Amino acid sequence: MNRRFILLFIIALATTAFGQNQRLRQLEDYLQEQGLIKMVDRKPSVSKTKKRHNKGGLLTTPPKQAVIDSIRTAFTDLSKEAMESHQYEKHDDGTDTIEYALVFSDTEAVNFTYKKNAANQAKGLYTHTYEREEVKTSDAIAAKKWRIDIRSMNTMRYGSRMVTPDFYLELRGDTLHSYLPYLGQARVSPMLSPAIGLNFEKPVLSYMESKPKSNKYTQIDIDVRTREDSYHYMIEIYDSGEAMIRVRSMNRDPISFDGTMTTSH
Repeated sequence: MNRRFILLFIIALATTAFGQNQRLRQLEDYLQEQGLIKMVDRKPSVSKTKKRHNKGGLLTTPPKQAVIDSIRTAFTDLSKEAMESHQYEKHDDGTDTIEYALVFSDTEAVNFTYKKNAANQAKGLYTHTYEREEVKTSDAIAAKKWRIDIRSMNTMRYGSRMVTPDFYLELRGDTLHSYLPYLGQARVSPMLSPAIGLNFEKPVLSYMESKPKSNKYTQIDIDVRTREDSYHYMIEIYDSGEAMIRVRSMNRDPISFDGTMTTSH
């Protein structure tokens, strides 16, 4: 059993900056680390004050038993805080069936289903449904607390590509969390073992906000430096939450991204 993961669930119940139960966020991070699912966060139109979010992903690869044990431990621990809980398992003739469901309130619930047949074919689904209040885009920018979920990337050499929905750019105070794909030419020394994607968490070296004459969006310029390169992020964020990110560096082709800003508490 994964001891590191189990220890995470000893932490007292808390709320993250984006309104999720801390233990559930740890569970979702763990599932992503295992490569089991791709997280998706769908929400209705931005006109409503409260949003119903459906976050989850698919499981199509049979996980190791230690992973299943860790998920079981997580749901057992979380059930202590739930209003309602359901846990069902059946293991027979090489097939596995697991169903876990927890209801925390009228607006928050989490489910995990997993089936593996005798031919070792697996199919599973994880979903987390919850409501959270949105704040204005301008307030999130002023607080330097926002996240942009990426839909597509636009490359210099290979045109535009849609991307899987788990990529994002997030600002938390003076720290930039960049988890972005990259497709282009990188001119860096093999000695530095450059990352394929723009994946890092670094302090912001310089930060500047500005408004164009049209006043239709806010432009944010951010500079960061990693061991392999220096990066300049130019971000345009519209009041609707739509966003465009341009990334330039010393040693890589430029690249841009389209996405949607998340401003939830």
